[in-house]
Amino acid sequence: MNLKDTYFGFTNGKKAMQAGKIEKSLDLLCIRLERAMKEKENVYHILKDGYTPAIKENYSYYSPKKDDYTKPRTLYKLEKDGSFFEVNKTLYNYALHLIDNDFLNEEKAQQFIENEAKEEEEREILEKERLRKEQEAARKQKEKEEAERKRVWNKKREAWRNKGNEFMNEDVIKLINDTVDENINKFEIEATPEQIEQLKNDLINKMPEMLGNQGFAINQLQYHMEDGLNREHWHIMTVEAEILMSVFNVTPEDGNRTITAKVKAKFEGREYKGKAS
Repeated sequence: MNLKDTYFGFTNGKKAMQAGKIEKSLDLLCIRLERAMKEKENVYHILKDGYTPAIKENYSYYSPKKDDYTKPRTLYKLEKDGSFFEVNKTLYNYALHLIDNDFLNEEKAQQFIENEAKEEEEREILEKERLRKEQEAARKQKEKEEAERKRVWNKKREAWRNKGNEFMNEDVIKLINDTVDENINKFEIEATPEQIEQLKNDLINKMPEMLGNQGFAINQLQYHMEDGLNREHWHIMTVEAEILMSVFNVTPEDGNRTITAKVKAKFEGREYKGKAS
């Protein structure tokens, strides 16, 4: 009979901290008949040998070291025929628990251990199912939140495209085509007519969303003034920024405040007046 993994219900109903402290005491190792075992096993075997729990109040004994009697205390023990094993209060109460519940009956003890193992297995199954449901709920919630973020994002993009389409006309389309050609020639890019046409069509399709996103347009133009103007190689962001500069009437001399003011004026359908420093 394996007694290592059971406490015979001794800690059931106790708070986690209290139960942990008791179980730690029961699991301390000791030596019995030249074999290491846990204290709870040792108590069980001692009881099976015919010992019974007992208490002696005001117990004191003569200590040669002190040359005097020790301070009186309560002695917890397992005794038989005048001999005894001293135990602590936890082990004493554990011994009483074993006797009161007839766990010294090995058949009953074995049945308890088997039932306990079965209950633990069922608890593990229930816990796994709980975790599965929790994870599934978290997954669905994440999908729901992601779908909502996507819906909001798509709604913003739609609004940007709608606004940007107000700025799109034949002149802007021509501007896109001309800007692409100028940059390809400037940087001597090797590309087939089909590739160039595809690039132009891609820019025409994405330009409404870029034009209609005020924050993006401002940031793109400000970044271009700080870094893009100095590029000495082909970069699609340079092409996009040059198109935005023409649409929003931005010049290389404009500072950040002027760029912001010009873009806002365009969005509000008014002519930019005055020069912000």
